[in-house]
Amino acid sequence: MAEIARIRKGVSPCPAWNARLAEGGCLGQNGAADRRAARPMTRKYRFVIAACARWETRYAVEWLNYHRAIGFEHVYLYCNDDDPRALYETVLPFTQGPAPFVTFRSYPDQGQHRKMMLHFLAHDQHAAEWISFLDLDEFIRLPPGQSIAQFIAPLAPVADCVLFNWVFFGPNGHKTPPDRPVLESYTRREALMHPLTKYVARSTVFNDPQLLQKCLDNSFVHRLDEYLARPIRSVNVLGEDMAGYYADFPAGAAAFARHPPRQERLFATAMVHHYAFRSEQAFAERVARGLKGNFAGEKIWGQLAADEPRLRGFINSVNAIEDRRLADFWQALLAGAARTDVLAQQRGQLLSRGKPTSQSSYLADPEFLAKAASRGGAASGMIDGVRKFHTDFENNPWWQVDLGGFATIHEIHIYNTDDHTAARFRNFSLSVSIDGASWTEVARKEDDEVVGGIEGAPFVWAGPGAAWARFVRVTLLGRDYLHLDQVEVFGAMTHPGGAL
Repeated sequence: MAEIARIRKGVSPCPAWNARLAEGGCLGQNGAADRRAARPMTRKYRFVIAACARWETRYAVEWLNYHRAIGFEHVYLYCNDDDPRALYETVLPFTQGPAPFVTFRSYPDQGQHRKMMLHFLAHDQHAAEWISFLDLDEFIRLPPGQSIAQFIAPLAPVADCVLFNWVFFGPNGHKTPPDRPVLESYTRREALMHPLTKYVARSTVFNDPQLLQKCLDNSFVHRLDEYLARPIRSVNVLGEDMAGYYADFPAGAAAFARHPPRQERLFATAMVHHYAFRSEQAFAERVARGLKGNFAGEKIWGQLAADEPRLRGFINSVNAIEDRRLADFWQALLAGAARTDVLAQQRGQLLSRGKPTSQSSYLADPEFLAKAASRGGAASGMIDGVRKFHTDFENNPWWQVDLGGFATIHEIHIYNTDDHTAARFRNFSLSVSIDGASWTEVARKEDDEVVGGIEGAPFVWAGPGAAWARFVRVTLLGRDYLHLDQVEVFGAMTHPGGAL
Protein backbone atom coordinates (compact mmCIF):
# COMPACT_ATOMS: atom_id res chain seq x y z
CA MET A 1 0.00 0.00 0.00
CA ALA A 2 2.94 2.32 0.60
CA GLU A 3 3.95 1.98 -3.03
CA ILE A 4 0.41 2.76 -4.15
CA ALA A 5 0.53 5.90 -2.05
CA ARG A 6 3.82 6.96 -3.66
CA ILE A 7 2.32 6.48 -7.12
CA ARG A 8 -0.68 8.58 -6.20
CA LYS A 9 1.68 11.35 -5.10
CA GLY A 10 3.37 11.24 -8.51
CA VAL A 11 6.57 9.49 -7.45
CA SER A 12 8.09 7.03 -9.95
CA PRO A 13 6.78 3.46 -9.61
CA CYS A 14 8.79 0.56 -8.25
CA PRO A 15 12.03 -0.67 -9.90
CA ALA A 16 10.22 -3.73 -11.22
CA TRP A 17 9.09 -1.61 -14.16
CA ASN A 18 12.70 -1.59 -15.41
CA ALA A 19 12.62 -5.36 -15.57
CA ARG A 20 9.35 -5.24 -17.46
CA LEU A 21 10.72 -2.76 -19.98
CA ALA A 22 13.73 -4.99 -20.47
CA GLU A 23 11.42 -7.84 -21.45
CA GLY A 24 11.03 -6.35 -24.93
CA GLY A 25 10.16 -3.22 -26.90
CA CYS A 26 7.13 -2.57 -29.01
CA LEU A 27 6.16 -0.41 -31.96
CA GLY A 28 3.44 2.11 -31.21
CA GLN A 29 0.89 3.54 -33.63
CA ASN A 30 3.35 6.13 -34.91
CA GLY A 31 5.88 3.40 -35.76
CA ALA A 32 8.45 4.73 -33.32
CA ALA A 33 10.00 2.65 -30.57
CA ASP A 34 7.62 2.83 -27.61
CA ARG A 35 9.76 2.68 -24.46
CA ARG A 36 8.20 5.41 -22.39
CA ALA A 37 8.83 5.40 -18.68
CA ALA A 38 5.90 4.27 -16.57
CA ARG A 39 3.53 7.13 -15.81
CA PRO A 40 2.04 8.16 -12.50
CA MET A 41 -1.51 6.93 -11.95
CA THR A 42 -3.92 8.90 -14.15
CA ARG A 43 -7.08 6.76 -14.01
CA LYS A 44 -7.96 7.64 -17.58
CA TYR A 45 -10.28 4.63 -17.81
CA ARG A 46 -12.21 2.44 -15.38
CA PHE A 47 -12.27 -0.82 -17.38
CA VAL A 48 -9.77 -1.82 -20.07
CA ILE A 49 -8.71 -4.95 -21.93
CA ALA A 50 -5.20 -5.87 -22.98
CA ALA A 51 -5.42 -8.30 -25.91
CA CYS A 52 -3.08 -10.25 -28.16
CA ALA A 53 -4.15 -11.14 -31.71
CA ARG A 54 -2.56 -13.43 -34.27
CA TRP A 55 -4.52 -14.35 -37.41
CA GLU A 56 -7.66 -12.68 -36.02
CA THR A 57 -8.28 -9.91 -38.57
CA ARG A 58 -11.67 -11.19 -39.76
CA TYR A 59 -13.00 -11.36 -36.19
CA ALA A 60 -11.63 -8.14 -34.72
CA VAL A 61 -14.46 -5.69 -35.45
CA GLU A 62 -17.17 -7.87 -33.92
CA TRP A 63 -15.05 -8.53 -30.83
CA LEU A 64 -14.30 -4.84 -30.33
CA ASN A 65 -17.91 -3.79 -30.86
CA TYR A 66 -19.14 -6.41 -28.39
CA HIS A 67 -16.82 -5.42 -25.57
CA ARG A 68 -17.48 -1.74 -26.13
CA ALA A 69 -21.21 -2.53 -25.97
CA ILE A 70 -20.84 -4.09 -22.50
CA GLY A 71 -18.96 -1.09 -21.17
CA PHE A 72 -15.21 -1.54 -21.61
CA GLU A 73 -13.72 1.87 -22.28
CA HIS A 74 -10.45 1.02 -24.02
CA VAL A 75 -8.57 -1.89 -25.60
CA TYR A 76 -4.80 -2.14 -25.87
CA LEU A 77 -4.49 -4.40 -28.91
CA TYR A 78 -1.17 -6.13 -29.55
CA CYS A 79 -0.88 -7.48 -33.09
CA ASN A 80 1.34 -10.57 -33.28
CA ASP A 81 0.98 -11.01 -37.06
CA ASP A 82 4.12 -11.13 -39.17
CA ASP A 83 2.71 -8.17 -41.11
CA PRO A 84 0.38 -5.94 -39.04
CA ARG A 85 -1.12 -3.98 -41.92
CA ALA A 86 -4.28 -6.05 -42.46
CA LEU A 87 -5.32 -5.94 -38.81
CA TYR A 88 -4.31 -2.30 -38.50
CA GLU A 89 -6.44 -1.33 -41.51
CA THR A 90 -9.38 -3.27 -40.07
CA VAL A 91 -9.32 -1.59 -36.66
CA LEU A 92 -8.13 1.81 -37.89
CA PRO A 93 -11.50 3.54 -37.26
CA PHE A 94 -11.31 2.46 -33.60
CA THR A 95 -7.93 4.19 -33.19
CA GLN A 96 -9.01 7.59 -34.49
CA GLY A 97 -10.53 10.72 -32.95
CA PRO A 98 -10.13 12.55 -29.65
CA ALA A 99 -11.24 9.50 -27.61
CA PRO A 100 -10.09 6.38 -29.50
CA PHE A 101 -11.31 2.99 -28.32
CA VAL A 102 -8.15 1.12 -29.39
CA THR A 103 -4.45 1.62 -28.87
CA PHE A 104 -2.79 -0.50 -31.56
CA ARG A 105 0.70 -1.96 -31.18
CA SER A 106 2.61 -4.34 -33.40
CA TYR A 107 4.75 -7.02 -31.75
CA PRO A 108 5.86 -9.37 -34.56
CA ASP A 109 8.01 -11.69 -32.41
CA GLN A 110 5.79 -14.78 -32.70
CA GLY A 111 4.19 -16.19 -29.58
CA GLN A 112 5.61 -13.71 -27.06
CA HIS A 113 2.30 -13.27 -25.27
CA ARG A 114 3.92 -12.75 -21.87
CA LYS A 115 6.18 -9.99 -23.16
CA MET A 116 3.27 -8.20 -24.85
CA MET A 117 1.18 -8.19 -21.69
CA LEU A 118 4.14 -7.09 -19.57
CA HIS A 119 4.74 -4.26 -22.02
CA PHE A 120 1.15 -3.19 -21.42
CA LEU A 121 1.62 -3.31 -17.64
CA ALA A 122 4.82 -1.27 -17.87
CA HIS A 123 3.26 1.45 -19.99
CA ASP A 124 -0.48 1.55 -19.38
CA GLN A 125 -1.37 -0.24 -16.16
CA HIS A 126 -1.98 2.99 -14.28
CA ALA A 127 -4.32 4.38 -16.92
CA ALA A 128 -7.06 2.05 -15.71
CA GLU A 129 -8.80 1.06 -12.51
CA TRP A 130 -9.67 -2.48 -13.64
CA ILE A 131 -7.81 -4.68 -16.16
CA SER A 132 -8.67 -7.84 -18.07
CA PHE A 133 -6.44 -9.91 -20.36
CA LEU A 134 -8.37 -11.49 -23.24
CA ASP A 135 -7.77 -13.03 -26.64
CA LEU A 136 -10.03 -12.25 -29.59
CA ASP A 137 -11.77 -15.62 -29.33
CA GLU A 138 -12.89 -14.82 -25.76
CA PHE A 139 -16.07 -12.87 -24.97
CA ILE A 140 -17.03 -11.89 -21.42
CA ARG A 141 -20.68 -12.72 -20.87
CA LEU A 142 -22.64 -10.74 -18.28
CA PRO A 143 -26.20 -10.99 -16.95
CA PRO A 144 -28.76 -9.53 -19.39
CA GLY A 145 -28.88 -5.76 -19.34
CA GLN A 146 -25.74 -5.26 -17.23
CA SER A 147 -22.55 -3.44 -18.18
CA ILE A 148 -19.17 -4.47 -16.82
CA ALA A 149 -19.28 -1.54 -14.39
CA GLN A 150 -22.72 -2.54 -13.12
CA PHE A 151 -21.63 -6.14 -12.71
CA ILE A 152 -18.43 -5.36 -10.82
CA ALA A 153 -20.00 -2.68 -8.59
CA PRO A 154 -21.51 -5.01 -5.92
CA LEU A 155 -18.35 -7.16 -5.91
CA ALA A 156 -15.87 -4.28 -5.70
CA PRO A 157 -16.17 -3.76 -1.90
CA VAL A 158 -15.00 -7.34 -1.29
CA ALA A 159 -12.80 -8.06 -4.31
CA ASP A 160 -9.52 -7.11 -5.92
CA CYS A 161 -9.91 -9.77 -8.61
CA VAL A 162 -13.10 -11.29 -10.07
CA LEU A 163 -12.58 -14.66 -11.77
CA PHE A 164 -14.74 -15.67 -14.76
CA ASN A 165 -14.70 -19.35 -15.69
CA TRP A 166 -14.19 -20.38 -19.28
CA VAL A 167 -16.74 -22.34 -21.28
CA PHE A 168 -15.78 -23.76 -24.67
CA PHE A 169 -18.06 -23.38 -27.68
CA GLY A 170 -17.62 -25.91 -30.47
CA PRO A 171 -17.45 -25.72 -34.28
CA ASN A 172 -21.25 -26.13 -34.43
CA GLY A 173 -21.02 -28.25 -37.58
CA HIS A 174 -18.94 -25.73 -39.56
CA LYS A 175 -16.24 -27.44 -41.61
CA THR A 176 -14.79 -24.03 -42.49
CA PRO A 177 -15.47 -20.67 -40.81
CA PRO A 178 -18.80 -19.18 -41.95
CA ASP A 179 -18.96 -15.64 -43.26
CA ARG A 180 -21.22 -14.59 -40.39
CA PRO A 181 -20.64 -13.06 -36.95
CA VAL A 182 -19.13 -15.37 -34.36
CA LEU A 183 -21.90 -14.78 -31.85
CA GLU A 184 -24.58 -15.76 -34.38
CA SER A 185 -22.70 -18.74 -35.79
CA TYR A 186 -21.75 -20.59 -32.61
CA THR A 187 -24.55 -21.39 -30.18
CA ARG A 188 -23.55 -24.84 -28.91
CA ARG A 189 -21.17 -25.28 -25.99
CA GLU A 190 -19.82 -27.87 -23.61
CA ALA A 191 -22.12 -29.00 -20.81
CA LEU A 192 -19.60 -28.49 -17.99
CA MET A 193 -17.98 -25.32 -16.72
CA HIS A 194 -14.27 -25.26 -17.56
CA PRO A 195 -12.00 -24.91 -14.51
CA LEU A 196 -9.65 -22.38 -16.16
CA THR A 197 -10.49 -18.71 -15.66
CA LYS A 198 -9.89 -15.22 -16.91
CA TYR A 199 -10.42 -12.23 -14.66
CA VAL A 200 -11.10 -8.54 -14.17
CA ALA A 201 -8.61 -7.23 -11.58
CA ARG A 202 -7.74 -3.93 -9.96
CA SER A 203 -4.70 -2.41 -11.63
CA THR A 204 -3.04 -1.93 -8.24
CA VAL A 205 -2.53 -5.67 -7.73
CA PHE A 206 0.08 -5.62 -10.49
CA ASN A 207 2.36 -3.38 -8.40
CA ASP A 208 3.58 -6.50 -6.59
CA PRO A 209 7.23 -7.03 -7.72
CA GLN A 210 7.04 -10.77 -6.96
CA LEU A 211 4.69 -11.27 -9.92
CA LEU A 212 7.55 -11.13 -12.41
CA GLN A 213 9.86 -13.21 -10.27
CA LYS A 214 7.45 -16.11 -9.70
CA CYS A 215 5.47 -16.19 -12.95
CA LEU A 216 7.86 -16.98 -15.78
CA ASP A 217 5.21 -17.79 -18.38
CA ASN A 218 1.93 -16.15 -19.39
CA SER A 219 -0.27 -17.95 -16.85
CA PHE A 220 -0.77 -14.71 -14.90
CA VAL A 221 -3.49 -13.81 -17.43
CA HIS A 222 -5.54 -16.66 -15.89
CA ARG A 223 -4.72 -16.38 -12.18
CA LEU A 224 -2.81 -14.14 -9.79
CA ASP A 225 -2.95 -15.23 -6.13
CA GLU A 226 -0.07 -17.70 -6.15
CA TYR A 227 2.31 -15.24 -7.81
CA LEU A 228 1.87 -12.31 -5.42
CA ALA A 229 3.72 -11.55 -2.18
CA ARG A 230 0.71 -9.75 -0.72
CA PRO A 231 -2.63 -11.56 -0.48
CA ILE A 232 -5.46 -10.20 -2.59
CA ARG A 233 -9.19 -10.76 -2.37
CA SER A 234 -10.20 -13.04 -5.24
CA VAL A 235 -13.83 -14.00 -5.79
CA ASN A 236 -15.78 -15.70 -8.55
CA VAL A 237 -18.75 -14.12 -10.33
CA LEU A 238 -21.00 -15.29 -7.48
CA GLY A 239 -18.87 -13.44 -4.93
CA GLU A 240 -17.46 -16.67 -3.44
CA ASP A 241 -13.93 -16.67 -2.03
CA MET A 242 -11.50 -18.13 -4.59
CA ALA A 243 -8.35 -18.18 -2.47
CA GLY A 244 -6.69 -21.53 -3.08
CA TYR A 245 -8.83 -22.31 -6.13
CA TYR A 246 -5.74 -23.15 -8.20
CA ALA A 247 -3.97 -25.09 -5.41
CA ASP A 248 -5.25 -28.42 -6.76
CA PHE A 249 -5.63 -27.67 -10.46
CA PRO A 250 -7.31 -28.97 -12.49
CA ALA A 251 -9.04 -31.64 -10.40
CA GLY A 252 -9.89 -29.54 -7.34
CA ALA A 253 -10.84 -26.50 -9.40
CA ALA A 254 -13.08 -28.58 -11.67
CA ALA A 255 -14.83 -30.19 -8.70
CA PHE A 256 -15.49 -26.74 -7.23
CA ALA A 257 -16.74 -25.12 -10.46
CA ARG A 258 -18.84 -28.12 -11.50
CA HIS A 259 -20.56 -28.72 -8.18
CA PRO A 260 -24.16 -28.93 -9.46
CA PRO A 261 -25.82 -26.03 -7.61
CA ARG A 262 -22.79 -23.80 -8.13
CA GLN A 263 -22.34 -24.67 -11.80
CA GLU A 264 -25.99 -23.87 -12.50
CA ARG A 265 -25.58 -20.47 -10.85
CA LEU A 266 -22.33 -19.78 -12.70
CA PHE A 267 -23.95 -20.51 -16.06
CA ALA A 268 -26.85 -18.23 -15.11
CA THR A 269 -24.56 -15.37 -14.04
CA ALA A 270 -21.36 -14.68 -15.99
CA MET A 271 -18.46 -16.44 -17.69
CA VAL A 272 -16.05 -16.16 -20.62
CA HIS A 273 -17.30 -17.70 -23.87
CA HIS A 274 -14.25 -19.25 -25.52
CA TYR A 275 -14.74 -19.65 -29.28
CA ALA A 276 -11.42 -21.40 -29.78
CA PHE A 277 -12.69 -23.74 -32.51
CA ARG A 278 -14.55 -21.69 -35.12
CA SER A 279 -14.53 -24.59 -37.57
CA GLU A 280 -13.39 -28.19 -37.65
CA GLN A 281 -10.23 -27.08 -39.45
CA ALA A 282 -9.38 -24.74 -36.54
CA PHE A 283 -7.53 -27.50 -34.66
CA ALA A 284 -4.91 -27.74 -37.40
CA GLU A 285 -4.91 -23.96 -37.90
CA ARG A 286 -3.91 -23.36 -34.28
CA VAL A 287 -0.72 -25.27 -35.07
CA ALA A 288 -0.23 -23.70 -38.50
CA ARG A 289 -0.18 -20.16 -37.10
CA GLY A 290 3.01 -21.02 -35.20
CA LEU A 291 4.26 -22.74 -32.05
CA LYS A 292 6.94 -20.33 -30.94
CA GLY A 293 7.09 -18.78 -27.49
CA ASN A 294 3.91 -19.03 -25.44
CA PHE A 295 2.13 -20.69 -28.38
CA ALA A 296 4.09 -23.94 -27.87
CA GLY A 297 1.18 -25.50 -26.00
CA GLU A 298 -1.03 -25.25 -29.08
CA LYS A 299 0.58 -28.41 -30.47
CA ILE A 300 -1.94 -30.49 -28.49
CA TRP A 301 -4.65 -29.40 -30.94
CA GLY A 302 -2.65 -30.69 -33.88
CA GLN A 303 -2.26 -34.02 -32.11
CA LEU A 304 -6.00 -34.11 -31.50
CA ALA A 305 -6.73 -33.32 -35.17
CA ALA A 306 -4.58 -36.28 -36.21
CA ASP A 307 -6.62 -38.70 -34.08
CA GLU A 308 -10.05 -38.86 -35.74
CA PRO A 309 -11.91 -40.81 -33.02
CA ARG A 310 -10.63 -38.51 -30.27
CA LEU A 311 -11.36 -35.45 -32.41
CA ARG A 312 -14.98 -36.55 -32.99
CA GLY A 313 -15.44 -37.19 -29.29
CA PHE A 314 -14.06 -33.78 -28.37
CA ILE A 315 -16.16 -31.97 -30.97
CA ASN A 316 -19.28 -33.71 -29.69
CA SER A 317 -18.44 -32.63 -26.14
CA VAL A 318 -18.06 -28.94 -27.05
CA ASN A 319 -21.23 -29.00 -29.17
CA ALA A 320 -23.33 -30.55 -26.40
CA ILE A 321 -25.65 -27.75 -25.23
CA GLU A 322 -27.59 -25.05 -27.09
CA ASP A 323 -26.86 -21.63 -25.59
CA ARG A 324 -28.13 -18.57 -27.49
CA ARG A 325 -27.51 -15.92 -24.82
CA LEU A 326 -24.86 -13.98 -26.74
CA ALA A 327 -26.44 -14.73 -30.12
CA ASP A 328 -29.62 -13.09 -28.86
CA PHE A 329 -27.61 -10.21 -27.36
CA TRP A 330 -25.97 -9.61 -30.74
CA GLN A 331 -29.30 -9.71 -32.56
CA ALA A 332 -30.75 -7.21 -30.10
CA LEU A 333 -27.73 -4.96 -30.54
CA LEU A 334 -28.07 -5.01 -34.33
CA ALA A 335 -31.79 -4.39 -34.02
CA GLY A 336 -30.80 -0.89 -32.98
CA ALA A 337 -30.43 -0.20 -36.70
CA ALA A 338 -34.20 0.14 -36.80
CA ARG A 339 -33.92 3.32 -34.74
CA THR A 340 -31.98 4.92 -37.60
CA ASP A 341 -34.60 4.04 -40.24
CA VAL A 342 -36.41 7.20 -41.34
CA LEU A 343 -39.18 5.18 -42.97
CA ALA A 344 -39.58 3.08 -39.84
CA GLN A 345 -40.18 6.24 -37.85
CA GLN A 346 -42.95 7.09 -40.28
CA ARG A 347 -44.57 3.64 -40.22
CA GLY A 348 -44.59 3.40 -36.42
CA GLN A 349 -43.66 0.73 -33.92
CA LEU A 350 -43.27 -2.98 -34.59
CA LEU A 351 -46.50 -4.19 -33.01
CA SER A 352 -46.38 -7.89 -33.82
CA ARG A 353 -43.16 -8.95 -32.11
CA GLY A 354 -43.81 -11.58 -29.46
CA LYS A 355 -47.59 -11.53 -29.94
CA PRO A 356 -49.66 -14.76 -30.00
CA THR A 357 -50.21 -16.45 -33.34
CA SER A 358 -52.43 -19.21 -34.71
CA GLN A 359 -52.79 -21.11 -37.96
CA SER A 360 -55.26 -23.25 -39.88
CA SER A 361 -53.41 -26.55 -39.37
CA TYR A 362 -50.07 -28.04 -38.35
CA LEU A 363 -47.63 -30.21 -40.25
CA ALA A 364 -47.67 -33.78 -38.92
CA ASP A 365 -43.99 -33.64 -37.96
CA PRO A 366 -43.51 -33.06 -34.19
CA GLU A 367 -39.73 -32.77 -34.48
CA PHE A 368 -39.97 -30.01 -37.10
CA LEU A 369 -42.68 -28.19 -35.15
CA ALA A 370 -40.57 -28.27 -31.98
CA LYS A 371 -37.60 -26.84 -33.86
CA ALA A 372 -39.78 -24.12 -35.41
CA ALA A 373 -41.21 -23.24 -32.00
CA SER A 374 -37.69 -22.92 -30.57
CA ARG A 375 -37.04 -20.19 -33.13
CA GLY A 376 -39.86 -18.10 -31.70
CA GLY A 377 -42.40 -18.28 -34.52
CA ALA A 378 -43.15 -15.91 -37.37
CA ALA A 379 -43.78 -12.99 -35.00
CA SER A 380 -40.50 -13.30 -33.10
CA GLY A 381 -38.79 -10.43 -34.91
CA MET A 382 -35.88 -12.65 -36.01
CA ILE A 383 -35.51 -12.52 -39.79
CA ASP A 384 -33.14 -15.24 -40.97
CA GLY A 385 -34.86 -17.02 -43.87
CA VAL A 386 -35.84 -20.08 -41.83
CA ARG A 387 -39.37 -21.53 -41.66
CA LYS A 388 -40.92 -20.41 -38.36
CA PHE A 389 -44.21 -22.29 -38.75
CA HIS A 390 -45.66 -24.88 -41.13
CA THR A 391 -49.26 -25.77 -41.95
CA ASP A 392 -50.44 -29.06 -43.34
CA PHE A 393 -51.17 -29.55 -47.05
CA GLU A 394 -54.67 -28.10 -47.52
CA ASN A 395 -56.86 -25.64 -49.38
CA ASN A 396 -56.16 -21.97 -48.59
CA PRO A 397 -54.04 -22.47 -45.46
CA TRP A 398 -53.71 -19.41 -43.22
CA TRP A 399 -51.63 -17.92 -40.42
CA GLN A 400 -52.58 -14.97 -38.20
CA VAL A 401 -51.29 -12.78 -35.38
CA ASP A 402 -53.24 -11.19 -32.54
CA LEU A 403 -51.83 -7.73 -31.73
CA GLY A 404 -53.46 -7.83 -28.31
CA GLY A 405 -55.54 -4.70 -28.85
CA PHE A 406 -56.82 -2.32 -31.50
CA ALA A 407 -54.13 -0.65 -33.57
CA THR A 408 -53.73 1.78 -36.43
CA ILE A 409 -51.68 -0.26 -38.92
CA HIS A 410 -49.45 1.61 -41.36
CA GLU A 411 -47.38 -1.23 -42.87
CA ILE A 412 -47.24 -5.03 -43.01
CA HIS A 413 -44.06 -6.82 -44.14
CA ILE A 414 -44.09 -10.50 -45.15
CA TYR A 415 -40.76 -12.36 -45.38
CA ASN A 416 -40.68 -15.61 -47.31
CA THR A 417 -38.24 -18.40 -46.52
CA ASP A 418 -34.96 -18.56 -48.44
CA ASP A 419 -34.70 -22.34 -48.90
CA HIS A 420 -36.06 -24.77 -51.53
CA THR A 421 -39.61 -24.30 -50.21
CA ALA A 422 -39.80 -20.58 -51.05
CA ALA A 423 -41.54 -21.20 -54.40
CA ARG A 424 -44.73 -22.24 -52.60
CA PHE A 425 -45.45 -18.68 -51.47
CA ARG A 426 -46.61 -16.82 -54.59
CA ASN A 427 -50.29 -15.91 -54.44
CA PHE A 428 -52.02 -14.89 -51.23
CA SER A 429 -54.58 -12.68 -49.53
CA LEU A 430 -53.83 -10.26 -46.69
CA SER A 431 -56.74 -9.51 -44.35
CA VAL A 432 -57.41 -7.68 -41.07
CA SER A 433 -60.10 -8.05 -38.43
CA ILE A 434 -61.23 -6.39 -35.22
CA ASP A 435 -62.75 -9.54 -33.70
CA GLY A 436 -61.08 -12.51 -35.44
CA ALA A 437 -64.40 -13.51 -37.03
CA SER A 438 -65.16 -10.93 -39.73
CA TRP A 439 -62.30 -10.15 -42.09
CA THR A 440 -61.52 -7.32 -44.51
CA GLU A 441 -59.09 -7.98 -47.34
CA VAL A 442 -56.52 -5.18 -47.68
CA ALA A 443 -54.30 -6.80 -50.34
CA ARG A 444 -54.48 -9.66 -52.82
CA LYS A 445 -51.50 -10.94 -54.83
CA GLU A 446 -52.19 -13.22 -57.83
CA ASP A 447 -49.26 -12.55 -60.20
CA ASP A 448 -47.66 -15.97 -59.54
CA GLU A 449 -44.30 -14.36 -58.72
CA VAL A 450 -42.41 -15.83 -55.76
CA VAL A 451 -42.29 -13.46 -52.77
CA GLY A 452 -38.81 -12.54 -51.54
CA GLY A 453 -37.34 -12.66 -48.07
CA ILE A 454 -34.19 -11.72 -46.22
CA GLU A 455 -32.08 -12.08 -49.39
CA GLY A 456 -34.59 -10.48 -51.75
CA ALA A 457 -37.66 -8.28 -51.73
CA PRO A 458 -40.24 -9.08 -49.05
CA PHE A 459 -43.87 -8.17 -49.67
CA VAL A 460 -44.77 -4.78 -48.17
CA TRP A 461 -48.29 -3.47 -47.72
CA ALA A 462 -48.36 0.27 -47.06
CA GLY A 463 -51.90 1.43 -47.70
CA PRO A 464 -53.25 3.55 -49.25
CA GLY A 465 -54.21 4.87 -45.87
CA ALA A 466 -54.07 2.96 -42.62
CA ALA A 467 -55.99 -0.08 -41.39
CA TRP A 468 -57.60 -0.27 -37.97
CA ALA A 469 -57.63 -3.79 -36.57
CA ARG A 470 -56.52 -6.25 -33.92
CA PHE A 471 -55.85 -9.34 -36.07
CA VAL A 472 -53.77 -9.73 -39.25
CA ARG A 473 -54.10 -12.87 -41.40
CA VAL A 474 -52.10 -14.21 -44.36
CA THR A 475 -53.98 -16.77 -46.51
CA LEU A 476 -52.25 -18.78 -49.24
CA LEU A 477 -54.43 -19.00 -52.36
CA GLY A 478 -54.77 -22.57 -53.61
CA ARG A 479 -53.89 -25.98 -52.24
CA ASP A 480 -50.42 -26.24 -50.68
CA TYR A 481 -48.41 -25.84 -47.49
CA LEU A 482 -48.00 -22.38 -45.93
CA HIS A 483 -44.77 -21.47 -44.16
CA LEU A 484 -43.02 -18.12 -43.73
CA ASP A 485 -40.00 -16.60 -42.05
CA GLN A 486 -41.60 -13.48 -40.52
CA VAL A 487 -44.66 -11.25 -40.64
CA GLU A 488 -44.13 -7.76 -39.23
CA VAL A 489 -46.97 -5.36 -38.45
CA PHE A 490 -46.10 -1.68 -37.92
CA GLY A 491 -48.24 1.11 -36.52
CA ALA A 492 -49.53 2.42 -33.20
CA MET A 493 -51.70 0.85 -30.51
CA THR A 494 -54.89 2.84 -29.97
CA HIS A 495 -56.72 0.60 -27.49
CA PRO A 496 -54.36 -1.91 -25.83
CA GLY A 497 -56.23 -4.96 -24.58
CA GLY A 498 -58.98 -4.48 -27.13
CA ALA A 499 -61.26 -2.33 -24.97
CA LEU A 500 -63.02 0.55 -26.74
